[in-house]
Amino acid sequence: MAWGCSLVDGALLPTNFELVQTSDAIVLAQATEETRRGSGSFTGVRFTIVEMLRGSYPEKVLALAGGLPFAGASPEDDFSRARPGAFAGSCTAFDYRIGHLYVLFLERHDAKWDLHRVAFSRVNEEVASADSPWVSAVREYSRIADLGDYERRKQALIALSHRASPPLARDIERHFATPTAAKSVADLLALYRAAKNKDTHVARAALFGLSSHDDPATAAVMHELLAGEPPASYESPLCAWAEGDGNRGEFANVLRLARRSAHPGWSACGTTLAVMARPEDYAVLRPLLAKMKDDEARVFFEQAHGLAGAPEALAELRRRAAGRFRENSGWAELLAAWGDRDVVLWARGAGQGPGEHRWVAGYVLARSPRAEATEFLEELLHGQDTEMVAAVLEGLGDSRRENRLEWVQRALTAFPTDGNVTRAARLALRRLDEQGVPGAAGLLGSLPAEPDEDDGDE
Repeated sequence: MAWGCSLVDGALLPTNFELVQTSDAIVLAQATEETRRGSGSFTGVRFTIVEMLRGSYPEKVLALAGGLPFAGASPEDDFSRARPGAFAGSCTAFDYRIGHLYVLFLERHDAKWDLHRVAFSRVNEEVASADSPWVSAVREYSRIADLGDYERRKQALIALSHRASPPLARDIERHFATPTAAKSVADLLALYRAAKNKDTHVARAALFGLSSHDDPATAAVMHELLAGEPPASYESPLCAWAEGDGNRGEFANVLRLARRSAHPGWSACGTTLAVMARPEDYAVLRPLLAKMKDDEARVFFEQAHGLAGAPEALAELRRRAAGRFRENSGWAELLAAWGDRDVVLWARGAGQGPGEHRWVAGYVLARSPRAEATEFLEELLHGQDTEMVAAVLEGLGDSRRENRLEWVQRALTAFPTDGNVTRAARLALRRLDEQGVPGAAGLLGSLPAEPDEDDGDE
């Protein structure tokens, strides 16, 4: 995953072979035309399909977003990195030259096709011709990707490396030397063991690759490291693994590692500790929490859903909120999510009065599972206070209420022409879709298009 133009900790980019394997279609296409909206600036490119390199694409033309001045092509004989345009803006190159050829990796969302947007990857490389080394490599990789099981593909890649051109042989070597989520447990363990005393970066990446596995071999390596004094750089993958189901026995080790951090609430192991915590753990967590300032502690408690049943934990939230719910909105929302009654009664009163911070009341009501909150939400749907309805909708994006999607639908039905309600519903549905809530994507797709300042014809 990418944020801006940096990768979140633990993100493992696919190798070029894995990129080919995971793309729905790959085409060789020629950029033929810029597209514009009204008198606006250059916003996209149309391509004519020259050759299908993988899968099937139903059209003869393709339109993609674009607009940056062309930043340059990659060397024809070097597949080690994407072209320069990928390292600016949104982490995927958007710059094209009309009349030139591109190898475009595509993915399909419902009935729509778009670029397979993998950060800093070779998803839209410019090539000199249909016989360029990169085109040949993609053809070979596509053939091997269809062979079936992991070991067959692995042996086919090894065989290919013995007869491949130097650029392709080097790329295959990089494939086997790079830890990724698609590698087998055996290969990731081998990469870790080979690198652990030589290359901390590779060893750490291998541990991240292993962190989603629960097999005995992985568990043995992870437990040995957690029980010892691992390098600080290993803490993120180790605690990511400990967060998985069945690893509750690592709680004491995770607590010990979290204590090593100057800011445990913001550390990787602190996050894992919060996810693992249960009411019976609160006594051993109390000294750690006492050292945390409010911002850090709030991050911890946001993840600690299992502590919601601990009276001492709820008392700690109340102490930090200090009854100043408007000023301490983060704590107010947490208290609401944990079922506190006082904050809901405050929100009901605050939501009925004037003030620029009424949104806090909306967020509180959206996150609370209490019957008092549900009653007030019902009143809102039958009233005319669309400002509060919009505030509740925005809060539902981070709510755990079971009926949150139903409430969004009912709000849209009750206020079908209110622009603020529609805008807030769109924001909430995007968040719910990101969380994988069934039905959120469909409801989002049914909303009218967002207003566009420059809505001229192409």
